[in-house]
Amino acid sequence: MLWADKEPYLLIILAMAVAMTLVIVQVERSRLGIYLRAINQDEEAAARLGIDPRRYKLAALAGSAFVTGMTGTFYAQYTTYIDPFSVMAPMLSVRMVLVPVFGGLGTVPARSSGVRADPALRDSARRLGGPGSASTRSCTARSSCGSRCGCRAA
Repeated sequence: MLWADKEPYLLIILAMAVAMTLVIVQVERSRLGIYLRAINQDEEAAARLGIDPRRYKLAALAGSAFVTGMTGTFYAQYTTYIDPFSVMAPMLSVRMVLVPVFGGLGTVPARSSGVRADPALRDSARRLGGPGSASTRSCTARSSCGSRCGCRAA
């Protein structure tokens, strides 16, 4: 699944995002969503009402693992090479935390607003001299230049 240009990848990831958003909306409106919200609010009270918390937590974990595996597989196909630094770079970890913080956890539109805010935050950080800015990318070769270029050569 390798294409010369990036348009097929964009279409596939957009289709995956739309499909996952629709699934999330349906799960939130279903009995599973109601049970998960009840377990989130008070697990002990939900158990007393006859909801098996372990069963529904396991279902949520399985759904999350499925989506994570699906997107991870797509990412591996897109980059064609995976190493620990490219997958879990420190800035990527920060971005994964910031998107839900800025978007919120309440509704689907709030979550998508966090995704839309992410590029604006990265651009602002670049302009202020943060990671990825011109001031931190002085080395183009993989040599130990002593600067903050991130060439990772020691």
